[in-house]
Amino acid sequence: MTTKKPAAKAAKAAKAAQTTAQKAAQKAAAVKEAAHGPSVSPASPASSDAVPATRQTPARTSTGDSHAAAPAVRLQFNERLVSTNPAKPIAVSELVRRLQDLHGELKHLENPGADTPPESLAAVCKELVSKSLLHHKDKGVRILTACCLAELLRLNAPHVPFDVPSFRAVFELFFQLIPGVTDSKHAYFALSYELLECLNAAKSFTLVSKLNADELVVAFFDNIFKAVRQDMSQSVIVCLLDLLQQVIEDSQYLHHDIIDILLAQLSPSQKAASPTAHQIACELCQASADKLQRYVCQYFSDILVAAGKNVTDDTNPEQFRAAHRLIIDIYRAAPDILLNVIPQLEEELKVDALPMRMLALTSLGEMLVQSGGTLIAIYPSVWKSWCDRRNDKNVTIRVEWIKYCAWVVSKHQQVFVEVKADLQQKLMDPDERVRVEAIKAIGTIGSEYPHLLDMDTLKALTMRCRDKKSSVRSDAIEVVAGLYNHLHSLSQQLSTDAPGEHGLESYAWLAGDLLELLYLSDPETTILVEKAVCIHLLPQLPNDKERVQRIITLLHYLNEKQHKAFLSILSRRANSIYEMGIFIQQCERYNGGIMDADAESIEKGLNTLVAHMSGSFPDPKKAQTLLHKFASVNDRRVYQLIRAIMNPQSDFKRIVRDQKELQKRLEQHGGSLAETFAVLQRRVSLALVGRTTIETLMQMLHDARRGLQEDWFAVMENTAKQLMRDVATHFPAVYQTQIQSFVEIIVPGQEGAAVGDALEALARYLKTFPQDAPKDAAVVAKLQELALSGSPEQAKHAMIALAQGKHTEACTQTVQTIVSNLSLDNDKLVAHLLVLNAAARYAYQTAYRPSVMPIMNFIIKQVLLANRSEPSDDALDWIEYSDLDKDGKVKILCLKLAVKPLLSMADGEEDSSKMDLAKPALKLLRSVLDNAGEIASSGPSTSPAFKSHLRLTAGICMLKLSRRKQLRPLLDAIDTKRTALLVQDPVFYVRNAFATKLCAFIQSAQVPSDYVIMLMLMAHEPDVLLKSQIKSFVCRRAKQMRAVDDISNSPLLENTFGGLLHLVSHHPDFSAAQDDLESAEGYLQFFLDSVSTAENVALLYSIAAKLKTVSDKHALDSDKLYVISEVAQVMIHDRASSNSWTLQSWPGRVPLSSKLFDHLPLSDASANIKRAYLDQDFIKGRSQRSRTPVKRSAAHDTSFRSSAAPSPVSTPSRRTDSATKRKKSMLTGGSSDEEQSNSDDDASASPVAKRKALAGGAGGARQTPRQRRLSKETELVAGQAATSGSGARGDDAVTPLRRSSRAVAPAKPVVDGDDDDDDDDDSNDDADDHMDAVDDGVETLTAKQPKQSARQGKAKQAGPSRAKGKTRVDEMADGSTEQEDQQMHTDPVEEAIEEVEEEEAAAGKRPRRAAPRRGAAAKK
Repeated sequence: MTTKKPAAKAAKAAKAAQTTAQKAAQKAAAVKEAAHGPSVSPASPASSDAVPATRQTPARTSTGDSHAAAPAVRLQFNERLVSTNPAKPIAVSELVRRLQDLHGELKHLENPGADTPPESLAAVCKELVSKSLLHHKDKGVRILTACCLAELLRLNAPHVPFDVPSFRAVFELFFQLIPGVTDSKHAYFALSYELLECLNAAKSFTLVSKLNADELVVAFFDNIFKAVRQDMSQSVIVCLLDLLQQVIEDSQYLHHDIIDILLAQLSPSQKAASPTAHQIACELCQASADKLQRYVCQYFSDILVAAGKNVTDDTNPEQFRAAHRLIIDIYRAAPDILLNVIPQLEEELKVDALPMRMLALTSLGEMLVQSGGTLIAIYPSVWKSWCDRRNDKNVTIRVEWIKYCAWVVSKHQQVFVEVKADLQQKLMDPDERVRVEAIKAIGTIGSEYPHLLDMDTLKALTMRCRDKKSSVRSDAIEVVAGLYNHLHSLSQQLSTDAPGEHGLESYAWLAGDLLELLYLSDPETTILVEKAVCIHLLPQLPNDKERVQRIITLLHYLNEKQHKAFLSILSRRANSIYEMGIFIQQCERYNGGIMDADAESIEKGLNTLVAHMSGSFPDPKKAQTLLHKFASVNDRRVYQLIRAIMNPQSDFKRIVRDQKELQKRLEQHGGSLAETFAVLQRRVSLALVGRTTIETLMQMLHDARRGLQEDWFAVMENTAKQLMRDVATHFPAVYQTQIQSFVEIIVPGQEGAAVGDALEALARYLKTFPQDAPKDAAVVAKLQELALSGSPEQAKHAMIALAQGKHTEACTQTVQTIVSNLSLDNDKLVAHLLVLNAAARYAYQTAYRPSVMPIMNFIIKQVLLANRSEPSDDALDWIEYSDLDKDGKVKILCLKLAVKPLLSMADGEEDSSKMDLAKPALKLLRSVLDNAGEIASSGPSTSPAFKSHLRLTAGICMLKLSRRKQLRPLLDAIDTKRTALLVQDPVFYVRNAFATKLCAFIQSAQVPSDYVIMLMLMAHEPDVLLKSQIKSFVCRRAKQMRAVDDISNSPLLENTFGGLLHLVSHHPDFSAAQDDLESAEGYLQFFLDSVSTAENVALLYSIAAKLKTVSDKHALDSDKLYVISEVAQVMIHDRASSNSWTLQSWPGRVPLSSKLFDHLPLSDASANIKRAYLDQDFIKGRSQRSRTPVKRSAAHDTSFRSSAAPSPVSTPSRRTDSATKRKKSMLTGGSSDEEQSNSDDDASASPVAKRKALAGGAGGARQTPRQRRLSKETELVAGQAATSGSGARGDDAVTPLRRSSRAVAPAKPVVDGDDDDDDDDDSNDDADDHMDAVDDGVETLTAKQPKQSARQGKAKQAGPSRAKGKTRVDEMADGSTEQEDQQMHTDPVEEAIEEVEEEEAAAGKRPRRAAPRRGAAAKK
C-alpha cells in the first residue's frame, strides 16, 4: 500500500480544533437524545452540498522502509463498541459518539509499515466486524463503522486484520454505502466521501480479488452506475473512477455481467439518460483498455458467432444488428477496447451473406468517419478490405460504400487522395444507382473542400451529365451546376478587388459543359439545363451590377459552340414568350369552358396549341393534361402575372415579385400544375435579359468609356458588347427605353466604338419596330453621313436604320451618291458595298431598284470578271475573311450583292423586277461554281484564297435561293449538282463551312429535304472528325423524321435513296471499273450505316431494284444507273444477312422522282431486269474485302421513335388518310393548286396503306390503266422488289454531284468570315449562324415569326398578338389555316457537330489540325 504524504503543521492544528468542536457537538446531541429519545444526526458538520476537504493524515512509510520507520501505533480509544449484554445494547447516540471518537483517532494514525499488524488495533477490529455494527439499523452507525474499517485496513496494510467471512462482510458494507456519495444533498454525504477517499487513497479495493465475490462486484458496478447523478462534483467522479479502475485492474477475471454493465453505459440512449454515467464508463474503458480488450472481444465473439449462424441473404436477426450498433457506439466512446473486435469486422466483409457484409461495411464506415486516418494507420488491412467493397457484386454494398466514403472525406480530407481514383471509377459503374451516389459524393466533397477536386475528377463528373439514364443525368447536372455556383461564390469572396477573374479559369468551363448538353436535343435534359442556368449558373441576385457581372463572366469563358448553345436558350425564350402570349389569349377565349360563340373553333385551336407546347416536355401526355387543367382553372390573376414576367418593359424587381406570387397561386391549384408551369415560367421570364439588365449593362459600358469601371471589365468589355447584340437580336423590345440614349451617342459621334455599338443596337431594334425610328432631321443627317463615310459596320447599320425608318429620300440620295462613285480605287468601297447590300435588302423598291443596272454592270464587268494583280506562287488557298485584302472582300461582297435582291423576296411575292435579276444572278453563280471560283475573263488569274471564298459564297447563295419557292422552278438538277460539288471541295474550309450550313438549312427545313443526299458524298472525307459529325447529323435526322407526326411536310430519309443512286451514277469518278465501284460503295455504305434499319431495309432494296425499270433523264444511256442499282442490291442483301434481317417484298409504293427518271416500256423493262450489268468478279471480290457491313440493332434504331409515331414499315411514303388530311388542313390550310396537281409526282406524299389487290382479286377495287401497267411491272421485278401503286413519283428534289476529293484536311475549320453580313439576307435569317441546339428537333410550328420580344414589347395595348401578320401559331390558336409551305423556323441550326461533340468528350479534346498548306501542296 502507498504511504501518505506529510501534512503541514498548520493543517494538523486546524484539524485538531475541528475534531474538538465535533466532540463537543456530539456530547450536546447525546444530552438532547436522553431528553427526547434516540436520534442520529449527521456525523459531520460540513455542508451537505459541498465536497469535504481532502483528508490531512500523517505520512505513511512503505512497508520495510529501514530509513524512515514510523513510531508504533498506540490507540488511545478504550471504549466498547459492542454491548456485552445483548439485551441491553448501547444507545445509538452513544454508539455514534464512540464511533466518531474512534474514527477521529484512527484517521490521524500512521501505518507503521511493520511486518505484523499493530496489536492495539486487534480489539477494535474484532468489535467493528460484529454483525450488530455491520448490520445496524441506523445508517449513521453503519457508515461510521465503514469509515473506521476503511481506516483499519489502511493502518494494517499490507495485512488484512479480518478473517475471510468478516472480510467479505466488510466489503459488502463498503459496496452498500459507497453509492451514497453520488447524492451531495444526503445527510451523510461527507462521511460517504471520506469513506470513498480513504479506500481510494489506500488502494484497499485491490483486495476484492481475494474474495472471489463476483456477485458483489457486479452488484457494486450496477449500483454505482444507477446511483450516478447529473450534479456530481468532478472530485467525486475522479474518486469513483479510480476506485472502479482498481477493481478492474487487480481482478484476475472479470465477470461478463460487468462487461455488460460497462458497455450498456456507452450507448447513445444511456448518454442521453445519464451523461455522467456515460462519461465515467468512457473514461473507465479508456483507462483500462488493455484489461478490457480481451473481455470485449470475447463478448462480441459470442454474440456475433451465435447470431451470425442465422444470418442469410433473406434474414437479418435483430440481435446481430444490435451488436453492430453497439460496436459503433463503443467506438465513438472508447475505441481502444475494440482492438481485437475490428479484425472480426474485417472478416465479416468477406462472407457471402449480404446482411453481414452490409453491417460490417456500415460499422467500419462509422468508425472511419469517427477517426479517419487514425484507424487507417492502425488497421491498414482493414482499410484495404473496406475499400475493396467498392467492387462488391451487390449494388447496395457499392452504394453504401460510396456514401460512407464521402462522409469519411468530409471529416478527414486527407483520405481523399486514397479514394479519388475509386470514386472516379464508380462514376462509370454499370448500375445507375451507384453512379448517382458517386455523383452526390463528389458534390458533397466539392462543396466542403473544393480544392480537392482536380480537373480529372471534374471531367469525369461532367461526363455523367450525358449519361443514358435520366436519373443520373439529373443528379449530375444539379451537382455540376451547384459546384459552379459554389466555386464562383468562393472566388468572389477571395477576390473582392477583381471580381470575375480570381481562379475562374479552373472551373469556368463547367458552365460551358452544361450548356453543351443542349445539343443532345433531349426534352428532359433541356429542362434540367434551363433550371441549372436559372438557379445556379445565373441566379437572380438582388444586386443589379453583381447579376450582370455574373452573366458577363459566364459568357466570357464560353467557346463558340457553347456560346451558340447559350443563344439557343435566348431563342427558345423568345419563341416561348410568343407561344405563351397566344396560349394566354386562347385561355381567355376558352373562359374555363364557358364560351358564348365559336366554341368548337376555340377549343380546336386550344387543343392544337396545347399539343404543340407539350412537345417540349419529357412526358407530352402529362403536359397536355396539365395545360388543359390550367385553361379550365381560368385564373385571371395568373394570366396577368405571366404577362408581367414576360413583358420587356418590366423591371427586375417586379419580375421577381410576380414570379413568387405566380408560383404560390399555381401551387394552390395543385403541385403537378405548379411543377409544369415552373418550366414554362423559366422559359418566358425576362429576369435574365430584361430591361434592368440592359440598363445596367449600358451604364457599365458608359463608365468604361470614361475610365470609371473596374479592371476586370476591360478584359470582358467585348463580351459585354456581344451580349448587348445578342439581346438586341432576340429581345429588341427591351431597348425601347434606350432609343434616346442611342441617338445621344450617335449624333455627336465623338466616340467611334460607342457610335458603332449604338448604331448596331438601333438597327436591330428598328428591324422589329420600324415605327419607332427617330424622325429628327439631325439624326437622319447623321445616319446618312455615317452611311457614306463611316466604317464598314457603321455604314451598314446606318443604312438599315434609314431604310427601316422609311427615310426614302435619304436612302435614295445615299445609294445614288455611292453608285456615282463606284470605283475600285475608292477607299470606302467595302463600306459602300455593305450599304448597297443593306439597301437591296431593306429599301429595294425605293432606293436600290433605280440604280440596279449600273450596280450590276460594276459588279460583273469591273469586279468579278477582272483581276488587278497576279497572285504569288506561294499564295494560300484559304485566308480568313477578316484577313483578306480589299480586292478579296470586294469580290465576295459583289457576289452577295448580285443575289441579295432575290433573297429579300417573301414567300408568295411576285416582283417582276426581282425575277428579271434572277437569270443574270444565277448565271453568275453557275459560272463561279463551274469554274472553281475563277470567272475572270482576262488579265491575271484570281487568287486561290479568293476563289475558295467565291465558291463557298456561291454555294451558300444557291442554298438560300432554294429556300424561295418562286425561284425553285429556275433551279434544275444541274444547279443542284453544281452546288453539291462543294461537299468534296479540295479546300477543307470550304467543305466544312458548306456542309455545316447545309446541315443547318436541312434541320430547319429551309431547303428541299432531298438535299440531304449531298452529305453522303462525305463518305471519303479525309478529316475523320468532320466525317463523323456529318454522319451523326444524318443518323439523328433519319431518326427524327421517323419520329415526327404524319402532318410533317418532310418525307422519310429512306425515300431519298433513289436520288442518291442517281447522284452516284453521275459522279465523275464512277465507272464499272473495280476501283471506282469500291469508291461508289463508300457513298452507299455511308447512307446505309446512317439510315437503314430492319424496318426499312425492304424499302431500300425495292428502290434499288426499281431503278432497272426506269431510265435516266440526265444521261444518254442508263448503264451506270443500272450498275449502281445492282451494287446497291448486293450491299443491302449482305447487310440484311449479317444483321439477320428479313428481306421481304415491300408492300407500299416505291418513291422515285419523276424529275430524275422516266419509265421504260414494259418490254424493255422486262429485258433490262433479266440483264446483269455488274461483273461477277466484283461480287466475289467484295466478300473478301475488309469493308464489311456494320451490324446494327433494330431495337437501337426504333428506340428513338416515339410511341405515337407510325412505323416506317407501314408509313414509308407518308400517305395522308382522311383523318390526317383534316388535321393537316387545320394546321396548314391545305395544299396549293400546284401542289395538288403534282400530288402524283411528289415522293414525299406517297401513300402509306398496305398494298391492296391490284389484279382484280376478290373484293379488290377496279384498276386504272396505269395501275394495270404497274401491276405488270411488279410481276417483272418479282424476286427483287414488290411494287404497287403509281410507280415513279414526282419530287422537287434534284440530285447533287461531285467528284471525290483526296485532299488532306488542312488546319482548323473556319466559316466564311463574312457571315455577319448574312444577318441581312432575309427576314428569317436574323441570326443565321446561331446554334439553336434545343428546338433543332422536330419543329411543328413552321411559320415565319419575328422575335417575340418585339411582339410582346409593342403589345402594351394590343396584347401579345403579332405585329407583322399571323403566323402558324396564330392559325393554331384561332383554328384557322394557312399555306403549309409558309413555315416558321428558328434561327438556322448548324447542328452537324452535335453528336460527335458528345462522343469526343469521353475521348478528350479535339486535336489541333496542322497549319494550312501553302502553294502547290495546298492546291494538291
